[in-house]
Amino acid sequence: MTILKNIFALGAVLVASASIASATPITGSVGITGAFDSILMSGGTVTGISFAGSIADQIVAGTDSLTSFTGAGVSLTGFDFDSSADGTTFYTSTVGGETLTFVIDTLTPGSLSATNGSVSGTGEFFLTGYTPTAATWSLGYSSSGIDTFAASSTAIAATPEPNSLMLLGTGLVGAAGMLFRRRSVNV
Repeated sequence: MTILKNIFALGAVLVASASIASATPITGSVGITGAFDSILMSGGTVTGISFAGSIADQIVAGTDSLTSFTGAGVSLTGFDFDSSADGTTFYTSTVGGETLTFVIDTLTPGSLSATNGSVSGTGEFFLTGYTPTAATWSLGYSSSGIDTFAASSTAIAATPEPNSLMLLGTGLVGAAGMLFRRRSVNV
Protein backbone atom coordinates (compact mmCIF):
# COMPACT_ATOMS: atom_id res chain seq x y z
CA MET A 1 0.00 0.00 0.00
CA THR A 2 2.93 2.35 0.73
CA ILE A 3 4.27 1.80 -2.78
CA LEU A 4 0.90 2.76 -4.26
CA LYS A 5 0.85 5.95 -2.16
CA ASN A 6 4.37 6.81 -3.34
CA ILE A 7 3.39 6.31 -6.98
CA PHE A 8 0.32 8.54 -6.59
CA ALA A 9 2.49 11.19 -4.89
CA LEU A 10 5.00 10.99 -7.74
CA GLY A 11 2.17 11.32 -10.27
CA ALA A 12 0.81 14.39 -8.46
CA VAL A 13 4.26 16.03 -8.50
CA LEU A 14 4.65 15.33 -12.22
CA VAL A 15 1.19 16.74 -13.02
CA ALA A 16 1.93 19.88 -10.96
CA SER A 17 5.27 20.39 -12.70
CA ALA A 18 3.62 20.08 -16.13
CA SER A 19 1.09 22.80 -15.27
CA ILE A 20 3.91 25.09 -14.09
CA ALA A 21 5.71 24.60 -17.41
CA SER A 22 2.68 25.73 -19.41
CA ALA A 23 3.18 28.60 -21.81
CA THR A 24 1.40 31.73 -20.55
CA PRO A 25 -0.10 33.84 -23.35
CA ILE A 26 -0.60 37.59 -23.17
CA THR A 27 -4.28 38.41 -22.81
CA GLY A 28 -6.06 41.69 -23.32
CA SER A 29 -5.73 44.77 -25.46
CA VAL A 30 -4.03 48.15 -25.56
CA GLY A 31 -4.85 51.53 -27.06
CA ILE A 32 -2.21 54.18 -27.77
CA THR A 33 -2.06 57.79 -28.82
CA GLY A 34 0.81 59.64 -30.46
CA ALA A 35 1.78 62.47 -32.77
CA PHE A 36 3.37 61.66 -36.10
CA ASP A 37 6.26 63.53 -37.60
CA SER A 38 5.02 63.22 -41.16
CA ILE A 39 2.90 61.25 -43.57
CA LEU A 40 5.19 59.76 -46.20
CA MET A 41 4.15 60.46 -49.79
CA SER A 42 5.44 59.30 -53.16
CA GLY A 43 4.01 60.66 -56.41
CA GLY A 44 0.89 61.97 -54.66
CA THR A 45 0.23 58.60 -52.96
CA VAL A 46 0.42 58.06 -49.21
CA THR A 47 3.08 55.42 -48.59
CA GLY A 48 3.72 55.43 -44.84
CA ILE A 49 3.89 57.20 -41.51
CA SER A 50 6.83 58.56 -39.50
CA PHE A 51 6.89 59.41 -35.78
CA ALA A 52 8.94 62.16 -34.16
CA GLY A 53 8.63 60.72 -30.67
CA SER A 54 7.17 62.96 -28.02
CA ILE A 55 5.98 62.91 -24.43
CA ALA A 56 2.41 62.60 -25.76
CA ASP A 57 3.13 59.12 -27.13
CA GLN A 58 1.56 56.82 -24.55
CA ILE A 59 -0.59 53.78 -23.89
CA VAL A 60 -4.00 55.17 -22.96
CA ALA A 61 -5.79 51.89 -22.26
CA GLY A 62 -4.79 48.38 -21.27
CA THR A 63 -6.75 45.32 -20.18
CA ASP A 64 -5.94 41.94 -18.55
CA SER A 65 -2.17 41.18 -18.75
CA LEU A 66 -1.57 44.67 -20.19
CA THR A 67 -3.34 46.77 -17.50
CA SER A 68 -0.10 47.89 -15.85
CA PHE A 69 0.95 49.69 -19.06
CA THR A 70 -1.99 52.13 -19.03
CA GLY A 71 -0.59 55.68 -18.92
CA ALA A 72 2.96 54.53 -19.73
CA GLY A 73 5.13 56.23 -22.30
CA VAL A 74 5.69 54.40 -25.56
CA SER A 75 8.35 54.57 -28.26
CA LEU A 76 6.75 54.50 -31.73
CA THR A 77 8.46 53.42 -34.96
CA GLY A 78 7.26 54.62 -38.36
CA PHE A 79 6.47 52.18 -41.14
CA ASP A 80 5.48 51.97 -44.81
CA PHE A 81 1.92 50.99 -45.72
CA ASP A 82 3.06 48.01 -47.79
CA SER A 83 4.53 44.56 -47.22
CA SER A 84 7.85 46.03 -46.02
CA ALA A 85 6.09 46.80 -42.70
CA ASP A 86 6.07 43.06 -41.90
CA GLY A 87 8.38 42.47 -38.94
CA THR A 88 8.50 46.15 -37.91
CA THR A 89 8.53 46.76 -34.16
CA PHE A 90 5.77 49.37 -34.00
CA TYR A 91 6.03 50.23 -30.32
CA THR A 92 7.89 49.42 -27.13
CA SER A 93 6.99 50.39 -23.57
CA THR A 94 8.75 49.52 -20.30
CA VAL A 95 7.07 49.63 -16.87
CA GLY A 96 8.64 48.28 -13.68
CA GLY A 97 11.26 46.24 -15.53
CA GLU A 98 8.70 44.60 -17.87
CA THR A 99 8.95 45.47 -21.54
CA LEU A 100 5.91 45.31 -23.82
CA THR A 101 6.61 45.22 -27.56
CA PHE A 102 4.23 45.03 -30.50
CA VAL A 103 5.52 43.79 -33.86
CA ILE A 104 3.57 44.12 -37.13
CA ASP A 105 3.12 40.84 -39.02
CA THR A 106 0.71 41.94 -41.77
CA LEU A 107 -0.76 45.26 -42.83
CA THR A 108 -3.82 46.12 -44.93
CA PRO A 109 -4.22 49.78 -45.96
CA GLY A 110 -7.71 51.25 -45.79
CA SER A 111 -8.52 54.70 -47.14
CA LEU A 112 -5.33 56.80 -47.11
CA SER A 113 -4.76 60.51 -47.64
CA ALA A 114 -2.33 63.16 -46.39
CA THR A 115 -4.89 64.30 -43.79
CA ASN A 116 -6.51 61.06 -42.59
CA GLY A 117 -6.58 57.33 -43.13
CA SER A 118 -6.61 53.88 -41.60
CA VAL A 119 -4.60 50.67 -41.68
CA SER A 120 -5.10 47.33 -39.94
CA GLY A 121 -3.58 43.88 -39.77
CA THR A 122 -2.10 41.21 -37.55
CA GLY A 123 0.86 41.35 -35.22
CA GLU A 124 2.43 39.86 -32.15
CA PHE A 125 2.76 40.98 -28.53
CA PHE A 126 5.99 40.32 -26.63
CA LEU A 127 6.07 40.79 -22.84
CA THR A 128 8.67 39.76 -20.29
CA GLY A 129 7.60 36.49 -18.64
CA TYR A 130 4.97 35.56 -21.26
CA THR A 131 5.05 33.68 -24.54
CA PRO A 132 4.74 35.76 -27.73
CA THR A 133 1.03 36.10 -28.54
CA ALA A 134 -0.74 36.79 -31.85
CA ALA A 135 -2.91 39.91 -32.06
CA THR A 136 -5.05 41.95 -34.41
CA TRP A 137 -4.62 45.72 -34.69
CA SER A 138 -5.99 48.84 -36.35
CA LEU A 139 -4.72 52.40 -36.60
CA GLY A 140 -6.57 55.54 -37.65
CA TYR A 141 -4.84 58.89 -38.14
CA SER A 142 -5.77 62.48 -38.89
CA SER A 143 -3.81 65.72 -39.21
CA SER A 144 -3.43 65.83 -35.40
CA GLY A 145 -1.78 62.40 -35.09
CA ILE A 146 -3.05 58.95 -34.17
CA ASP A 147 -6.81 59.13 -33.59
CA THR A 148 -7.15 55.47 -32.69
CA PHE A 149 -4.82 52.55 -32.24
CA ALA A 150 -6.04 49.28 -30.78
CA ALA A 151 -4.30 45.92 -30.56
CA SER A 152 -6.02 42.88 -29.03
CA SER A 153 -4.44 39.51 -28.34
CA THR A 154 -6.04 36.51 -29.95
CA ALA A 155 -4.80 34.03 -27.31
CA ILE A 156 -7.40 31.67 -25.91
CA ALA A 157 -5.72 29.42 -23.38
CA ALA A 158 -2.32 28.35 -22.14
CA THR A 159 -0.74 25.56 -24.16
CA PRO A 160 1.51 23.06 -22.38
CA GLU A 161 4.98 22.71 -23.81
CA PRO A 162 5.51 19.39 -25.68
CA ASN A 163 8.72 18.56 -23.79
CA SER A 164 6.95 18.91 -20.43
CA LEU A 165 4.17 16.59 -21.55
CA MET A 166 6.71 14.04 -22.76
CA LEU A 167 8.52 14.23 -19.41
CA LEU A 168 5.21 13.72 -17.57
CA GLY A 169 4.33 10.71 -19.74
CA THR A 170 7.76 9.14 -19.28
CA GLY A 171 7.50 9.57 -15.50
CA LEU A 172 4.05 8.00 -15.37
CA VAL A 173 5.13 5.03 -17.53
CA GLY A 174 8.20 4.52 -15.32
CA ALA A 175 6.09 4.67 -12.15
CA ALA A 176 3.62 2.15 -13.60
CA GLY A 177 6.52 -0.11 -14.59
CA MET A 178 7.92 0.00 -11.05
CA LEU A 179 4.52 -0.90 -9.60
CA PHE A 180 4.06 -3.78 -12.06
CA ARG A 181 7.56 -5.12 -11.33
CA ARG A 182 7.07 -5.01 -7.54
CA ARG A 183 3.72 -6.72 -7.81
CA SER A 184 5.05 -9.50 -10.03
CA VAL A 185 8.04 -10.08 -7.67
CA ASN A 186 5.74 -10.30 -4.58
CA VAL A 187 3.36 -12.79 -6.20
